[in-house]
Amino acid sequence: MLLRRVIEHVKTQNWTAVALDFLIVVVGVFIGIQVSNWNDARSERMSERRYLVELQRDLEADISAMERGFGSTRTRLATSELILAAVDPDYERAAFLGDVEGEVVLPERFENHIYAAFANTSYLVGKNHTFDELVQTGNLGVISDRALVKTLTEYYSNFDGGTLDDEIIRRHLDRTIDYLTEQGLGLGDEATIEDAVARAQNDAHFLGLVKAANFFSIWQLNRTQALKDDALAALADVSANLEDR
Repeated sequence: MLLRRVIEHVKTQNWTAVALDFLIVVVGVFIGIQVSNWNDARSERMSERRYLVELQRDLEADISAMERGFGSTRTRLATSELILAAVDPDYERAAFLGDVEGEVVLPERFENHIYAAFANTSYLVGKNHTFDELVQTGNLGVISDRALVKTLTEYYSNFDGGTLDDEIIRRHLDRTIDYLTEQGLGLGDEATIEDAVARAQNDAHFLGLVKAANFFSIWQLNRTQALKDDALAALADVSANLEDR
């Protein structure tokens, strides 16, 4: 209809009307583009908020899992240090491992099941589904805060590295369980710290496993604490971005 009207105006050489028609077309196209851009931006912001909410939940789950894991690893550390204190009083933690945060004590429920305490440890199992989806779908750009993208990328990269480190701890735990099995011992068997001390005094292999457990427990606790600090920082950034949306 507009095209027919323009043709009629050209035939009658009504150039003012032609100019007005042209202006209407240009303004209409401009408004259409702006509305489309606004809709795209609105849709992108909605997607960003959804991803931020999911990232927040994932990070909170990671932090909770790491906090639960601290208890298991501290139990193993406490067991190894009780044994070493009796067998090798001069034994000291490797200084480069750093100090361990929090109290290290043997829980009462393990006092008569020392081998179960000795095999008690945790592994990193994170909730990285949302971040993986952002990367795999190419939607990482939907997060408008580029500093947050960098923080998340570094955190999940370090987390993946931590899960690879866990393979070393798994291998040591496997050797420990193999040793106990060869000795006719089970994790559910009743045994006190005195029983474990006596075994370490008479069996260099077991003493070596105890020293390794001590080393790996400290290493794991400090590594996990560093990851938890990173997760808390990332969570704070995600939460701040959510408040701005």
